[in-house]
Amino acid sequence: MNDSNADFQGYYASITDLLSATSPEAFTPSISQLDALIQSMWVAP
Repeated sequence: MNDSNADFQGYYASITDLLSATSPEAFTPSISQLDALIQSMWVAP
């Protein structure tokens, strides 16, 4: 964070590209499973 020569925007762009190119089922738990978990949650006041 303190390195003035660091290219954080480039780093974030490359990580975003890598994650976008990865199949949802390649993650553990899978993105589909996480989506199902979030959709099953109920939030009430």
